[in-house]
Amino acid sequence: RRSFVPAIAAAASLALVPRSDAKVGDYATFAAPTQPESTLGGAAQETGSRQVWDLEKSGLAGKVLDAKKQAVKDDWATMAAKVDKQLKKKQWVDLQSTLALKMAMLKSNMRDVARAQNGGDLIAYKDGSKDQPIFDYNLGIYALTPAAQKTEEVVKYINLAYAAAGLRDAGAEERVRSNWELAKQSFEEWCVAVGK
Repeated sequence: RRSFVPAIAAAASLALVPRSDAKVGDYATFAAPTQPESTLGGAAQETGSRQVWDLEKSGLAGKVLDAKKQAVKDDWATMAAKVDKQLKKKQWVDLQSTLALKMAMLKSNMRDVARAQNGGDLIAYKDGSKDQPIFDYNLGIYALTPAAQKTEEVVKYINLAYAAAGLRDAGAEERVRSNWELAKQSFEEWCVAVGK
């Protein structure tokens, strides 16, 4: 009886190695990306063990940053008006659609603004030093800057409101309303954190 395991292993290794370099018997090799990735249009530069963000190259400096802040506030106002209207009419499916469609770009833009406010980083550091990030050993996460933290709170409350709208059980309406109010409050705090 013939075993297909060696043939399958060889085929799998050839699929993972670039075809031009693959030879029979080669093992799969994995390598980390050589170029630093950036959500700000390729603005990352590798310096030592950290990436430093060049805000000028990213396009998030000066008037562009102010315009992006205003765009976030305008998008939020549009979404908030729709959600408030849908809450009054108890249109749960429409409310979910509004939250899902509007939050994708809004979340990304809020994170970009928060990153630009802190010199290209979302992590908070001890005494303003860029060498000692604040790490919470109990939670296993790095502390975020105030603007970044508020961004994540907004996203959390929006997600909770979205989930509650989908459940439609006895307490769902109250959970949607309370999480939506918390999201609005967190957004106002985000506006203060990034500067109006």
